[in-house]
Amino acid sequence: MNAERLREIVDKLVEKEDEYRVQELLHSVSTSIANLAGSPTDPSFQQAYSNAFIQLESALIKAELEFTPAQKNLLREINAENLLSRELSTQIELLIQHNPVTLSVAQKEITELADAREKFLNHLRQLQAAFDSLGVEAATDQKPEIGFLLPRSLFDNHLDKLIVELGAIRKIIRVFSEVATGSTEEIEIKQISTSDPLFFFGISATTIAALGAATTWALDTWKRVEEINQIRAKTAQIEQLKDTDFQDLLDKQIKKTVADEVEKKVKELVKLSEADAGRKHELEQHLEWALNSIYSRVERGMEIEIRFISHQAIPEDGPLDPDEEKAITSLQEIVSQLVFPQISATPVTQLPPPSPNGDVTAAPPGEPDTPGVGGKKARVKKT
Repeated sequence: MNAERLREIVDKLVEKEDEYRVQELLHSVSTSIANLAGSPTDPSFQQAYSNAFIQLESALIKAELEFTPAQKNLLREINAENLLSRELSTQIELLIQHNPVTLSVAQKEITELADAREKFLNHLRQLQAAFDSLGVEAATDQKPEIGFLLPRSLFDNHLDKLIVELGAIRKIIRVFSEVATGSTEEIEIKQISTSDPLFFFGISATTIAALGAATTWALDTWKRVEEINQIRAKTAQIEQLKDTDFQDLLDKQIKKTVADEVEKKVKELVKLSEADAGRKHELEQHLEWALNSIYSRVERGMEIEIRFISHQAIPEDGPLDPDEEKAITSLQEIVSQLVFPQISATPVTQLPPPSPNGDVTAAPPGEPDTPGVGGKKARVKKT
């Protein structure tokens, strides 16, 4: 995580803390429990505790929804995953349940919890002040960005292999750019960060939405494959099945599942294009390569993150066109689905070659990139 990313997540934590007043509500719960400990049969104290707890839990539920799965990963990196999480109210519930008679013990622990939380919040605010002094600012670009986190196992810490991976990412983006927008648009570098390199790129919201949908497809496909993988792992321990063809049968089923899902997705995506028949055939080949490339890299730990402000925010260069506005509206749902799995030690699929066969999405060396074949722009059916 670089300083800009850290500033971004710290600012959001403080903003949402102030918006939902979680610390204030936590102190109210602590006070109500202290009153209840002194007079446990008093109905007014019982009601006061119930009201305070409901308000705290409601605020935590709403605050937690403000953070995307990728942002929650950042919270874990700075030990703030429970700061604005329902886990906090669950922790309080457990303390009450474990100390129903001695509520004073629960109240003491909740007070300590509140004090520790207040101390952490103070650290965050001090960090904001330090960032201000050092001139470190969070990103303010309102246009959507897409980030690719590349695990080091993909390139073994070798620069030439990293360049190959970036080349593959470039070609994946360009394939989906043509399908989504009808042309291969320019890719702008936005940010580079983290110990496992995370590259953010600026492209159209329409292309980002298409890539995001392809990523959710890859995650859904991985879940289906993982179910078969779990069966394979369990049956591998059964002595009677060791010398049978059962494991080979499961391996074949895994490969067939991925191949069938890729084929279905390719057909779905090619329908969006109004390119001529020859170009559609090429797009089928390139989409097959791109989908296999995304899936096999997700299986090896690659993560994709989408960042944007709000579809209601108007960029500095003017209002969005209807297609971009529609794409940004869909991004909110896509972002919530980008929850990446715990990676298996042994990937099932092979990494495809770094380029699709007969790649025409990149111009020859020394020549500018041209959309489509021979510089012809492929059109996209408007839906």
